[in-house]
Amino acid sequence: MSTAQPLHELDQLDIISNASYAEHGYPHTAWARLRRESPVHWFDQPGAQPPYWAVTKHADVIEVSRKPQQFIIAPRIAVLPDLPPLEPGEPPVARHLLNMDPPEHAIFRKVVGPGGSMLSRWRATGGSPGSRGGGSG
Repeated sequence: MSTAQPLHELDQLDIISNASYAEHGYPHTAWARLRRESPVHWFDQPGAQPPYWAVTKHADVIEVSRKPQQFIIAPRIAVLPDLPPLEPGEPPVARHLLNMDPPEHAIFRKVVGPGGSMLSRWRATGGSPGSRGGGSG
């Protein structure tokens, strides 16, 4: 017998609001539940515009990232509940590599270069992705 809750109850999970993060911290339990019950979940909640997909499993994130023509990131990768929705053609609030699609992403990535990634920085300083710093300094 399944103990999973109905999917409509998952729609009530708050994984993005500033108020929830401020009051309760990071919603680990909500993300774990989504991974378990609905790993790719559509959220269309009041106050969170535009509606969005929560992609919760690593393999699915990799799959999405490898198909940029099918899964468009721009104009924003994150849902920012305290900002009004963007009008078509309106520039995004924040410009960074995470919310760029090809070919724009590749152009900006070249500017950063291979040494600009966090992994490259950790390696250069003797750290690792699991550590806060690097080396002995």
